This record gives sequence, C-alpha cells and structure tokens, in this order.
Amino acid sequence: MNRELLIREIEHLVESTKGPFPYDDIRKMKRSERLAPHFRAMGDEEDLLESDLNTYFMCIAGIGSRFLQGSEGGTPKEAIQWLALGDFFTIFPKYRFLEGEWEAFPQFSHEYVSMRRMREIELELLLTNDELLALKKHNPVQGWNHFLGPMTVIVIDDSDDDLDDENTEVV
Repeated sequence: MNRELLIREIEHLVESTKGPFPYDDIRKMKRSERLAPHFRAMGDEEDLLESDLNTYFMCIAGIGSRFLQGSEGGTPKEAIQWLALGDFFTIFPKYRFLEGEWEAFPQFSHEYVSMRRMREIELELLLTNDELLALKKHNPVQGWNHFLGPMTVIVIDDSDDDLDDENTEVV
C-alpha cells in the first residue's frame, strides 16, 4: 500500500483514539458475570489490565506520533521489537480470557481495534517483509524482564555467528 495513505490512516487512527482510556468498559468487564471469575482468580497482584493495556497503547501511539512528525527513523528499536512480538493478548497472555469477549464493550473495542490496526501499519512501514518473517521465527516470548514486557534480542541475519539461540540474552 502507498506509504502516504498509510500515514494518513495513522493520523485518522490517532484522532479517533483521543478520547478517554476505556476505564468504564474495563470496570464493566471486571463486574460482568462471564469475566469477573477470571479477574478474581488472577487476584489484585496480577490484575494489572489497566496498566498493561495503557503501556501497550502508549507504545503504539508514541510510534504513531513519530510518523506524524516525520521522525519515525528515531523509533527505539526495543519498541519495534516489542510490538513485533504480537498483539496485546500475545504480549500479555494472562488476559487471553478476554479474547472473544472484549467486542461486547464498545469503548474498549474501538480503542483496541484502532490500536491493533495502527500497530500493523507501523510494523509494515518500519520493517521489510523478510524482517517480519525473521521476527516470527527468532523472537519467542521468553519472559517479563523489561518494563515494556517481554524483550528478546532479534536476529534478522542468520549468518551472524556472534548470536546463537542458546546464548541470546533477554534484554
């Protein structure tokens, strides 16, 4: 797709997500008959949905604003790597119980779908097809040792003898 059209789509997505964070829908999720048991089972220590979702959304929105300012070349590599791991439910698998349920919450649904699309556009613009394929092959989720979530070294060139899978450090 045309780069200019994709950047215009980012602009539209940024504008459409300027409303409030979906706190109301998250509260409704936590009280809903179907989802409340999952949240209770997680306990207060593990239930960080608002924080985790905000971190995910802010990373995407931050990269989107870089595109709108024309400064995407300075996007931190770690942010790109983190988003390349997958969608919110891949990066934060403890919330997988929300899959197939979040669509019933319109504010959450709008924000999530918009951010998911923005993430797809950003990765399409920042990475080549070969890099995207390499990321899927070389970047399994290995832990939660970084404030943004799971971070691993991404090997894009298999010929680099300095990095082998057994010695790859989690960043």
